[in-house]
Amino acid sequence: MNLLGILRRRVIVGILIIIAGSWLAADALLRSANTETGAERTSLAIVMLAAMALAAIIVIFADRSLTLDLRQITRSVEHLAEGEAGPGFVERPSGALGELADAVAGAGRQVRGELSAAGDEGGRYATILQQMTDAVVAVDQRGRIRYCNQAFGRIFELGTDESVDRQVEGATLSYRLGAIVSRVLQQGNVQHERIQLAQPREMVLDAVVSPLLDRERQLTGAVALLHDVTHVAETARIRQEFVANAGHELRTPAAAIKALAEALESGALNDPEHAPSFLRQIVDAADRLAEILDDMLTLSRVERGATLLEPEYLRACQALEDAAAQVRPTAEAGDVTLALDCAPEERVYADARSLRTLLVNLLDNAVKYTPPGGSVSAHGRSGDDGYELSVQDTGIGIPKQHLDRIFERFYRVDVARDRVTGSTGLGLAIVKHIAEAHGGRVSVASTPGEGSTFTVVLPSGPRKS
Repeated sequence: MNLLGILRRRVIVGILIIIAGSWLAADALLRSANTETGAERTSLAIVMLAAMALAAIIVIFADRSLTLDLRQITRSVEHLAEGEAGPGFVERPSGALGELADAVAGAGRQVRGELSAAGDEGGRYATILQQMTDAVVAVDQRGRIRYCNQAFGRIFELGTDESVDRQVEGATLSYRLGAIVSRVLQQGNVQHERIQLAQPREMVLDAVVSPLLDRERQLTGAVALLHDVTHVAETARIRQEFVANAGHELRTPAAAIKALAEALESGALNDPEHAPSFLRQIVDAADRLAEILDDMLTLSRVERGATLLEPEYLRACQALEDAAAQVRPTAEAGDVTLALDCAPEERVYADARSLRTLLVNLLDNAVKYTPPGGSVSAHGRSGDDGYELSVQDTGIGIPKQHLDRIFERFYRVDVARDRVTGSTGLGLAIVKHIAEAHGGRVSVASTPGEGSTFTVVLPSGPRKS
């Protein structure tokens, strides 16, 4: 029974005791009184009964006041027990109850202050979590999501409301992530693993999942931090492929030089019929080796991006003429016509050395893949989004399935033909990196048997910081 019920029972008992005591006292008084007439005895009885009724009324009103005071105090204490500040007192009680009310009110003020501070601190933490670029998700002991930030929603294309109260595996469609979370909930230790996602898009995530413990060190759930390392993983893959491909490309001419040199050493040097051919092949292999190394050094330089660029306004026609002059001997030797088209007054904003490298690679590539009697034309023109440079040929063209990959390092459409033309497989990769370092872009359009058109668009001026 609560405090209010106990006090009410005591008040009722007190009323009964007062009435009974008053009645007994009145009866004794009437019996002993020197009253000669019944009227006097009746008057005295009425006075005594009126006194008892007045006493009862006073006690009842006191009980009502006490009840109201105690109800206020009870409500305040109940709010405090639930972690809330609760309402204040309409009227302060008097006496001991007043002191109790003051204590409850003080506790309420303290709770209000602590709740306000906790709310502010919780708001700051929530803001920090929502602004994080890494995904954060917290789950309960059953593996159901209780909280996730905006980055988590972006990665898995989910809204916050869609994720809450769902199993991790079901919400993310990632069996690996769900398995790691389950392992943490079972074992209670930190798990770190790299996860590859296929849905909603291909990504690589570094996942660190930690157990959540309460004050008694009991497991209450787990929290996962997911860091997007897709770019890092892709860079590592490209680096590994580059090392493997570069080793293969360098090994071919190096092996040829070694084999031919050994043949000469074994006596072919004194063979007037074969010695000159072996020596010429050695020179060709050495030249190819030098070309590969030069292109690798160039690619290494342009991959560093804008840090090594010194862009300025250059005459576009002059840049095309300089590049064409370097490629023209190869074009004439292959019976390929080389033509230029640009406005003399137009200028392009670019690094002179890098622009020459870009144009030479495009023109040389076009000439090598154009059969005798064909033509290669280079065009320069100002556009709305920058200066456009294009190189068009009437060569063999590129099958559609290769168009998305021809700018990759060492990627070849026709390996056998590339061996004949002496292509290193790095020219178009160099073109792409130079264009992107300037803040531009490169694209290709091609029809097998009809030719290809490579287009580079460079910004018309300095990039805004």
